[in-house]
Amino acid sequence: MTEGQFWKELRQRVNAGRSADGELPLPGYCEWFDPKNYASRGEFARITGRVLFQNYGKTERWRYTLIVNRRIPSFEEFDWAEVQDVLPTDDEAGWLLVDGERLTIELPPASRNFE
Repeated sequence: MTEGQFWKELRQRVNAGRSADGELPLPGYCEWFDPKNYASRGEFARITGRVLFQNYGKTERWRYTLIVNRRIPSFEEFDWAEVQDVLPTDDEAGWLLVDGERLTIELPPASRNFE
């Protein structure tokens, strides 16, 4: 899996969760994730950036944080197939934290173990 494939899969999962009976309180259809910062220090690696939502011609840009449940020495040499496990299964709920007031979403590592 490439990094581009990972972001595409994540976008599809966000949209699938959003469309399932309005489960996720998001402002529309997720168009893209734009990673800005890759932090590999500390106990958990994290990726932060912007995410764009579209809803009947209205566009909203939010911030996101993706937390990986392990340290990553270098994102340049990172195998994106490993982080695919951060994506939820089709029947999983509660994997995305949404803050509509602050316009942020967080993808916590939950109980997944990547080692």
